[in-house]
Amino acid sequence: MWRLSLSLLFFTSCLLSLSPKAKAEAGTTLVADSLGVVRTHALSGSYPLSTGVNLKLSTNSEARVFSRSQDLPLMSGPLIKTWTVIATSGHIEVEVAKSQRRAVLITDADRRGAICLGGRLVIGTFGGHTAAANIEGSSVAISKGRISELAQATEVDFQGLDEAPVRRALKEAQAISLPNKLWLAPAGVAKIRGVSVPPVTDALEYELTLRPREAGQAEQRIVTRDPLRGFDFDLPPGTYGAFLRTVSQLGIPSAASPEETLQVIGITLPAGSRVDELGRIHLTDSQTVQFIHADGLVQTATGARSSRPATLPVGLFKNERTAVALHKPGSLDCAVALLVPQSLRAEVFAGPKLATWPADPVQISIRLLGEARGQNLNTLVTKVTLGNELIAVNWREEGDRLVGTVEPRALREPDVLRVEVADQNGAQLGRDFLELISTPQAQPKLTSPLSVATR
Repeated sequence: MWRLSLSLLFFTSCLLSLSPKAKAEAGTTLVADSLGVVRTHALSGSYPLSTGVNLKLSTNSEARVFSRSQDLPLMSGPLIKTWTVIATSGHIEVEVAKSQRRAVLITDADRRGAICLGGRLVIGTFGGHTAAANIEGSSVAISKGRISELAQATEVDFQGLDEAPVRRALKEAQAISLPNKLWLAPAGVAKIRGVSVPPVTDALEYELTLRPREAGQAEQRIVTRDPLRGFDFDLPPGTYGAFLRTVSQLGIPSAASPEETLQVIGITLPAGSRVDELGRIHLTDSQTVQFIHADGLVQTATGARSSRPATLPVGLFKNERTAVALHKPGSLDCAVALLVPQSLRAEVFAGPKLATWPADPVQISIRLLGEARGQNLNTLVTKVTLGNELIAVNWREEGDRLVGTVEPRALREPDVLRVEVADQNGAQLGRDFLELISTPQAQPKLTSPLSVATR
């Protein structure tokens, strides 16, 4: 099956040029130095070899990378573009996109290692002890000039130069413990807390993988060395598969634990509503929210006589604090959204209250009360009317108030001046009115007509 000898493979790799420059930058992208050496210290990092071909180095790891690939006859069919890497120390992960006929050959300084032909391969080397594991995909092992298949979820342990490698299946990690499988993301992300893992005697790290069920989203991996503390992380709305791997002192992960499902429910908020630091959603009486990524769930709200699909909009019950519980039928897992009435209101005054027109101008003052933090007075929508006539007012800010003046005019009869204030979404915040007294204009005095004397 394998048509290329190990000695020939290493002879050709020595002819390759080395990548220019290498160090960790904020634990993300690595570059190589003039000798092609890539290394990390306190931060882990990634080194891209090509599109779909990537190396990930854990902390305090080092590798020598040959930048030019070779077209090698590793399998039947067309030649496979192959990159060569020598793992000097630490823990290095190889990721190769599947079905692209690309490969990475990675060994220690004694030419013990593996070739990743697509999928995920991990190699760890420390103090003369090297091991490699095929986490998923297709890989082969390399030892004493021989190439042999390395099955998925299998580890090969090179215990010594004169000892035969030991192969064993990766031991499955124990399942993670989720405090809840349903989470709310009212502010755009859900803060997942309290995900715990059982301690393992020989484990150095615990790696939690979150794999989105929706296509086009990248999976996340979170690592901790403290199983008692567990994992804390944030997730955007969506459905995720969550599973655990333990990582040995040499950096070899275990097989994945049974997968658990996490569902993060998003919330579409109306304009002008807000979410406070406690996750409560502040609404006006006429506003509603709608849950997304809630397919298959039902909701039960305060004041509702029965449950209904969670994807239907819901608002305040009688403009009072309303709890909305979302759950999957037949499951005890539940997520609760708390809707609270918006307390923002406007104190509106129009006066003087005994104004008489056309003698007295009317002064209008508007001040916000309640949840007015950060509220811009200029965003308020004001409406001033005299009877059925809309009155234009030039507003100005004076401290925490919006002030305007309505100039008097002659009235034929008493009338009412009304002031209404709403927010930018049309929610009413306050109002006031003023009954205006009219002063009739004095009638001109009539002079007696001139008498004309006649004879």
